[in-house]
Amino acid sequence: MTAAPSATLETLPKSEFVGQKNEEVKHLGSHLKQLSVDNCGVYHRQVSQAERLSDRDYEQLSRRQNPTTTERLQLHKTEICRRYKVSDVSPELVKLDKKRVYTRMKLHYYLTLGRAYMKHKERLRLEKMLALGQGCLFSPDFNRNSISAKIWLYEFLNFLPLLEKTQVHKDDPDLQRLETVCKEIARDIKSILHVTIHPDDTPVVVYRKLREPLGLPPLVKLGRFGERGDRLKKLVSFSAVNETSLYLG
Repeated sequence: MTAAPSATLETLPKSEFVGQKNEEVKHLGSHLKQLSVDNCGVYHRQVSQAERLSDRDYEQLSRRQNPTTTERLQLHKTEICRRYKVSDVSPELVKLDKKRVYTRMKLHYYLTLGRAYMKHKERLRLEKMLALGQGCLFSPDFNRNSISAKIWLYEFLNFLPLLEKTQVHKDDPDLQRLETVCKEIARDIKSILHVTIHPDDTPVVVYRKLREPLGLPPLVKLGRFGERGDRLKKLVSFSAVNETSLYLG
């Protein structure tokens, strides 16, 4: 009774068997991906339709250890409303918030237009943490989300002038300098920006990774230029884009 299945498997063409399994895995992967997207869409709508809490109710509910599903939705909506200072949220805003849009917007703002307000922002944050710690401060907690540390790092790397370039390539001397410096301080970059720089990363890859925390759009391949055998692949870099694409990352 047990020999028949074994003989059947042995007679199956190996390529046909593997191909069939690959198709099944591919179909299952696509199905799971679509299911995940659908579930996220449902959650985004549920958050947008939830009741916004008053300040008092929010403070009380946020301290509760085991909130219900409805309360979690209310907390999430209230947090988004407080974060963006709006009275209501749409499913699209919930989706963008899940992509850490606010964090990227804030860093991009204080690196450029809001530099004059950065010190005041950090001082308020420091005072709040000292008050919560009753005069004590655990420096790793403060440094982990410090805006000034991130701004200082970008300034040290002289990164802003690179954003003015409309085209970049691997032999760009400015990108090569950036690559060299970043690999020397890769541990600090990981600690401050949460960006991992690998020893084998090319100059363009390093540049692309450092753009991501600012919410800048991805680089787009422009083409290859130069003589045959010595061609350069150039990428176009956008310095002026609409607000939506800027923070989708």
